[in-house]
Amino acid sequence: MLIHLNTMSGNGYGKGHELGFNMDNEKEFNKLSLWLDYHNKYLKEVPLVLEVREDDYGDCINYQNTKNAINKIISNKN
Repeated sequence: MLIHLNTMSGNGYGKGHELGFNMDNEKEFNKLSLWLDYHNKYLKEVPLVLEVREDDYGDCINYQNTKNAINKIISNKN
């Protein structure tokens, strides 16, 4: 089992699918923080996969935004 962590809505084919999370967007940041709390509490043994798409894989903005948001959440918990 894997958990694909991304910003999909509905069936996953909608606007914004796999764009990653941005810590400057409060709604997205709070949702990611809640999901990470649930993962830590209930599914710690299940790997998380950062599922992000990029328009330019030489400049991985969506991955970097998601990684930065996760790091900020983790550092705030310690």
